[in-house]
Amino acid sequence: MSAVRLIYRSEPLDKIVKLLLDRGADPSFIFEDTAELSVIDEELFELLLDRGADPNYVSRNGSTALELVMCREIADKYGDKVTKAGIIESDPVVKLLLEKGCDPNHLFKDGRTALALAASIGATSVVKLLLKSGADPTAKSRDKTTALSQAILYGQESTATILRRAMHQLARRIDSEIL
Repeated sequence: MSAVRLIYRSEPLDKIVKLLLDRGADPSFIFEDTAELSVIDEELFELLLDRGADPNYVSRNGSTALELVMCREIADKYGDKVTKAGIIESDPVVKLLLEKGCDPNHLFKDGRTALALAASIGATSVVKLLLKSGADPTAKSRDKTTALSQAILYGQESTATILRRAMHQLARRIDSEIL
């Protein structure tokens, strides 16, 4: 257990993080230790990023901040545990990470793209955020599926419509650049 997590049991996390940062701690190291705890606290996340935490930092276990934010484990509508459902509550932090330079096309350690994950559960607001930040609607996950195929597979028709439009706009832009 890390020192940050050990201290967290007795002190508010934001107080601990500010103290460590003021004493010269590496914000990316703190970011790795606290990312799963701070996804709920947008201000703490912003503090770490403002102090130099790398929004594309990959932790020792292979997770990025975007992955940790989007994959919190909560119960789905049937009461089953699903990691992907955390995305629904993560819009502000996803937006913050993208604004700070997070790569929207990075593959998660399980081989999925952020866009495919968001599309699979119909998180249209996150899909739109990712697309506006440069996520490639044609990108394939390690299993060769796209965000659109995930949306269709899981019956997320409104998300599929958004992705079809994005793919159409991309094709038009490429056509205009070629001609």
